[in-house]
Amino acid sequence: MKKTQVALAALALVASTAALADVTVYGNLDAGVAVSDGKVNFYGDGNNATTLFGLKGSEDLGSGLKVNWNLESGLDIAGGATNGPNGGGNKNLFNRAAWVGVDAGGYGVNMGNQFSNVVLAALVNGATAVGGDGANIGTIVRVFGGAPGLYDATGAASSVFFIPSAVQAYANVGGVSVNYMTRLQERDTSNSSYNGVTAATSFAGVNAAIGYQSGVYAVGTSNYSSTFLAANTTFEGLNNLRVNGVYAWNGDALTKNGYMVGASMPLVGALSAGITYADGGTAALGSQTVGSLQYGLSKQTLVYLNHAHSSVAGKFMGNTGTSVTGKDLTTIGLKHSF
Repeated sequence: MKKTQVALAALALVASTAALADVTVYGNLDAGVAVSDGKVNFYGDGNNATTLFGLKGSEDLGSGLKVNWNLESGLDIAGGATNGPNGGGNKNLFNRAAWVGVDAGGYGVNMGNQFSNVVLAALVNGATAVGGDGANIGTIVRVFGGAPGLYDATGAASSVFFIPSAVQAYANVGGVSVNYMTRLQERDTSNSSYNGVTAATSFAGVNAAIGYQSGVYAVGTSNYSSTFLAANTTFEGLNNLRVNGVYAWNGDALTKNGYMVGASMPLVGALSAGITYADGGTAALGSQTVGSLQYGLSKQTLVYLNHAHSSVAGKFMGNTGTSVTGKDLTTIGLKHSF
């Protein structure tokens, strides 16, 4: 009840200020039927792309300055609840984003709960375009050693995807986008530290990013660190074949390196295909291969068929954050973006 009241209040506030600021409502609704190990399940948290609802906006302050803000919730439309897996362990209303910042024409600072700058840069530059739209949880966790956990203010385990109490500074210098993020939260038994820096650019038709993240889990636990390199390019003469990849050198508690490679291309009409292979470098994480087909019904709606095979049973599979008991997962579903 409280979450509903807060959501309604937030929407009312946005509506009352819409005349003064640029406000956008956006989201994904992704629902699918999944088969694994002879069992059939309904997934509503994102089989092709994360199911989410968001509000974002800005206000022009003049003199080249503007305020930006973003509120975003991971959802599971199976029951209409906020979603834990795609929002980390945090099931609060705005578990994916809740931040405000100031921008000065490509230079700025954002403060609040934010998506990890390192994981985002790796996904944008290294994830396969067809079959997840950057939501390949089952593959990206292998790249970064199993998604090391942060701990939020309540002591609940979260994922490295979302950084609470974060301050992010960014700048675009000579065509290179530089981003630094740190978590400003006293580290104790319920809170972890985080620092991440990335640089991204484009040259000769290649989009590339490099970055480093490090942190310490809650007091009494281990350190972790990762350095990654990600890139993608499109071959227009080969029917717009897009190839991509990301490699991470993981250290401290993350003892093995991980990588992900993939390719995607349009086939016939609105039909596209993609394939991704990821290896976590350990027997526990194993490897995973994901093949995807998607057919666009419109600019905002598509149907999809994904199949994922893991070398290890019971691990994150395909483009959903849900663990399954078998080694194979086949999903067919519908995604609408707004």
